[in-house]
Amino acid sequence: MKINKFKLRLLLGKSIKSKNKKKGFTLIEVIAVIAILAIMGAILVPNVLGYREKAQKSNIQTSAKTIMNTIEAYNSDKTSGEDQIGDDSGKITYKDGIDKLIEENMLDSDKIPDCLKGVSEPTTVEKLSMVAAGDFSIEKFDGKASTISINTDE
Repeated sequence: MKINKFKLRLLLGKSIKSKNKKKGFTLIEVIAVIAILAIMGAILVPNVLGYREKAQKSNIQTSAKTIMNTIEAYNSDKTSGEDQIGDDSGKITYKDGIDKLIEENMLDSDKIPDCLKGVSEPTTVEKLSMVAAGDFSIEKFDGKASTISINTDE
């Protein structure tokens, strides 16, 4: 039995010419996709960076509120003013107070941003309350080691 080319194409379900056709994307299609991705990246990157800054500020502000609450709880347990943490003379200074709260396991040192440990800003309980209220800006983003400056109206 002799099979001609037409019957062979019907049996195989494809044309003979399709064997030579190469599959893939053209250069124009690849360039168009790259251009679309570049445009989307240019739009999305600034938005993502803005969210990162807001999240960092929120983290520092929440940590400051936690420290303020811990200081208030610590001070309420102490009857003598000398044992309390505060800015008045005769009280434990802010930096020493943070160290004392860490020693007594009331605060976790790993969860406190470096900018709130009393080494730089803030250095007093009053300045810490300003940070807790959100009156600060972030100077340098570096995770836990971020640097802040307190907004003062002086």
